[in-house]
This record gives sequence, structure tokens and C-alpha cells, in this order.
Amino acid sequence: MPQELRDALSSSNKALPSINGDASWELPVPATYVITPNQRISLAFIEVDYRQRLAPQRLLAALQEQAVT
Repeated sequence: MPQELRDALSSSNKALPSINGDASWELPVPATYVITPNQRISLAFIEVDYRQRLAPQRLLAALQEQAVT
């Protein structure tokens, strides 16, 4: 994370090290997975921008496909 952003977060009491409980300035990457009964990933949605979400229709379709097979 750039120093400018670290400074801004620190000045608003949102320093990630205090939130994460370690010295890192890491943010989690949200992800959604559908895993089949035979332990294969049938759908993976990983997006660094947390504002971008998996369309519910895609998730439901992946789950319904697993119910049929």
C-alpha cells in the first residue's frame, strides 16, 4: 500500500496493522467459490475491488448445476 494511503488511514484511526493485529498493511481479497462434491472448483470469482460482486444469477446457476449432477 502506498505511503500516502497509509498516512491517510492512520490519520483517521484506520491503520491496518492495528486492525489486522500484525505489522502488515494487507487487505483481504474477497472471493466466492463453488466446490463440487468431488472437491473440484466449479466456480471461482475473485475480485480485488470489493465493490464488484458476483452476479447472484451466476452463483445460483453454478449451485443448480451441482444439484443436477
